Amino acid sequence: MPDLPHLYTTREVADALHLNVQTVQAYVRAGKFPNTRTVGRKHLIPVDDVHAFLYPPTPTLAPRNTRSKAQQNKR
Repeated sequence: MPDLPHLYTTREVADALHLNVQTVQAYVRAGKFPNTRTVGRKHLIPVDDVHAFLYPPTPTLAPRNTRSKAQQNKR
């Protein structure tokens, strides 16, 4: 049997994040929890989405150009 992700209701996410349930529902509608499943009228949010919401990936910086302007102008 495949390992199923743990799913939280909007109430559980709201309680854990100290938010209003309506705020979490608005976040679901806005796509902040992209893998949400809807069963009936209930939204089920995977734990990975909650983790990604709390700890968004940090953007990586492009490496600086280490060539001097004189070296760049030789092209």
